[in-house]
This record gives sequence, structure tokens and C-alpha cells, in this order.
Amino acid sequence: MVFKHSCSANTLGVSGDFHINTSTWDIREKQPAAVWTLRGNIKGATGAQGIQGLQGIQGVKGDIGEVGPQGAQGFQGLQGVKGDTGAIGPKGDTGAQGNIGLTGPQGPKGDQGEPGAAVADSVEWANVLSKPTNLAKITMATLAPTSPLSGDFWYKEV
Repeated sequence: MVFKHSCSANTLGVSGDFHINTSTWDIREKQPAAVWTLRGNIKGATGAQGIQGLQGIQGVKGDIGEVGPQGAQGFQGLQGVKGDTGAIGPKGDTGAQGNIGLTGPQGPKGDQGEPGAAVADSVEWANVLSKPTNLAKITMATLAPTSPLSGDFWYKEV
């Protein structure tokens, strides 16, 4: 008996030999005329699915395989439970001075002050800003500095 994936050549075998083609499962017989004659096929029609067999015993653990490519990033997980408050850290350095703030609104008018002490008529006053070299003396009797000009500076000469 000869088993092959294809038909045997007519020159092979002797009368009475059988050949099984393992691709088609045809059975041929060698005839005296040096020809292989088809006698049948041992493969029938496809049958129904059989019942599942019993689970086999566990095999031997295999070798570790190669590392595969990195997978895509997963979804963000849920927020965890709030942890305990940590210890107080050391005092930090003093920060830089901030910008100067805006000027505030004008305050309310103040109360009138107490009247000043009386000045004798002989006291003399001088206007410094308008006198270049010879200081003009003004007495209270002739002109008091109660209405000075804007920018004048008055002082009492002793």
C-alpha cells in the first residue's frame, strides 16, 4: 500500500497494489494493464458537530514570550479618597514690595483750629522768596502775613 498526496505514476507498483491519495482520500488499485483504477473514496460527507470532549490535563508551562508593543493609554481613573492634611511647612522668604496703590479720595474738612497767640506789634517778618540780597523787614503794624501770595515763604526774624 502506498500513501501519497497525489496519484502515483503508472510506472509505480505492481498489479494488486493499492494507493491512498491523502489529499482527496481516493483509493486506487493497480491493474494488470499498468493503470491505477479508482475503487472509491474513504472520506465521506462532512458530519455533524460532535460533542465536546473532556478537558485535557494541563500542559507544561512554556517559555516567557517576547515583550509586545506598548498599548494605548487607558482612561483616567476615578478620584481617590482625600488624604490627611500634611504638616505645616517652614516659613517662606519675605516677598517683594508690591506696587504703590492708588490715591484715595479727599477726606472730610477738619474742625476749625484754636486761635493763635497774640503777637506784639513790634515783631518783624521777612519774605525770603522775593528778596534777593537785602531782606525787607515788614512789621505787624504795616503788613501782616495773613494774606501771603502763593509761593511766598515767611519767617519771623528774632
